[in-house]
Amino acid sequence: MPVSFLFWLLFPFTAPLFDEEYSVIIKDHNNALLGVYLNNREQWIFPPEERGSLPQKLKQAVITYEDQYFYRHPGINPVSLLRATLQNIRNKKIVSGASTITMQVARMRKAKKAYLR
Repeated sequence: MPVSFLFWLLFPFTAPLFDEEYSVIIKDHNNALLGVYLNNREQWIFPPEERGSLPQKLKQAVITYEDQYFYRHPGINPVSLLRATLQNIRNKKIVSGASTITMQVARMRKAKKAYLR
């Protein structure tokens, strides 16, 4: 979830997506990214001026970990939804999720937590 910043890295907006404080970014003397701390909502939110300077390997790692089919679906991955639904029914509790990066950004944008109990 905290890596959903990738969506707005790939599709930049002129207006801020979130009314949140930005993450603390640590760089070396050559301006290379060393680390990033989560903000108060436990999310990575990069200032607009930093988004273009993120290493390509970091972007690819985020896509691979969070949503490996990011470039192959329209924002909702039907195969993942079916898989997660079947696993959750079989286990009679939530054991798997199916949210894509796009869905995570939409949820973060709404700023309300919704949980099935």
